[in-house]
Amino acid sequence: MNRIQMNQIPGKKFLATITAAGLLTVGAAGAAVAAENSPGTPSSDTPAAQEQTQSPSQNRATHRGVRRGAIRVAAQAAAATIGVEVAELRDAVRSGQTVGAFAEAKGVSADSVVTAVVAALDARIDQAVTDGKVDEARAAKVKERVPEFARRLVNTVPKRFQTSG
Repeated sequence: MNRIQMNQIPGKKFLATITAAGLLTVGAAGAAVAAENSPGTPSSDTPAAQEQTQSPSQNRATHRGVRRGAIRVAAQAAAATIGVEVAELRDAVRSGQTVGAFAEAKGVSADSVVTAVVAALDARIDQAVTDGKVDEARAAKVKERVPEFARRLVNTVPKRFQTSG
């Protein structure tokens, strides 16, 4: 029986990669168990702990869903303030117009639209706190960012709807 040298095995790099990945997985699992048992870690039934246990792709998906929900609430508030249907507002933005410019064309100031969007989003955040979906510290942090989010939403056109030239 011939002795096989390591350089003659065709999947040597593949095998080394799989072994390294396995060791990293075991190491990460050990670190997770150690962190789980450490004092000061939030209990698993708190929103903060649930957020920490999600994978990065789940965090991105959750963030994307939250952002879409915020945009939906903001669009409804803006449309109601301007006095149009959401579909009409959406068509104006898709044609390259800002929400603020569309509001001004309808005789409503852009600042009043921003104020309405901030009020609607703050109410939605307060409801999330009441429902236990978000803790108060996180809600306060998010509320700090709402006015800037509302100003950008009203005064800029999303990149995908900007016309070139």
